[in-house]
Amino acid sequence: MSDSEAAHFVEGYGIAGYGYCWIFVMLPYYNPKNPWALEDGGCSYVSFFEITNETVQQSQSETPPPSVQLFRRFCEGPAGFPGCPLDHPDRSMSRRRDLSKFKDMDSGLLRAAGWCLNQAELGVPEFLHQFNGKSFVIADSGYVIKDTHGEWLEVGFDVRKFPFLFVEVLYNFRDFIPKAKCHYGFTVQAVEDEDMPEGIICDVYMSGINILDDPIEIDV
Repeated sequence: MSDSEAAHFVEGYGIAGYGYCWIFVMLPYYNPKNPWALEDGGCSYVSFFEITNETVQQSQSETPPPSVQLFRRFCEGPAGFPGCPLDHPDRSMSRRRDLSKFKDMDSGLLRAAGWCLNQAELGVPEFLHQFNGKSFVIADSGYVIKDTHGEWLEVGFDVRKFPFLFVEVLYNFRDFIPKAKCHYGFTVQAVEDEDMPEGIICDVYMSGINILDDPIEIDV
């Protein structure tokens, strides 16, 4: 399939065409302060979400809720196709950016948030408490792939491309992760009043996750 054929194939699909959304998170193992440690690799976690019938029906109505309308526009945005090159321009979420605006003021981008529900029990340092529950926009670090038959949407982001401080904290405090009880959620960012309020498009509770011992290597 040529790039032009693939672009024609995925263009115009809306939320009603997708039954599932997959979210891939790529986590590094290496110390970001060590420039020779990149070969230490990392692991990926994937979550599978089913789009509810209620959301599909709302997206097909003439006046969908603002959050559903935003999600529909997100689904209709540029994306790669299965098997496309990693550097395919439509695959990157940066393709969705309005470069005349700051990321935090750009409607339609993916936003992620995470809450540690037992940080006091874990003994998380006080200076990190201010970041608990904070959300952040995913753009240059993210990608989108659409099934050419309209069944599923794959969204992923590479933590290695996050700000240095975030990656360093993840490395230094990764021993906390197996004992942490966390809640993660994803929204499509709303900036204009008519797009408010934002709605969580998917969320997941996680605990007992060990990013070093749990992953297994899969031959592809």
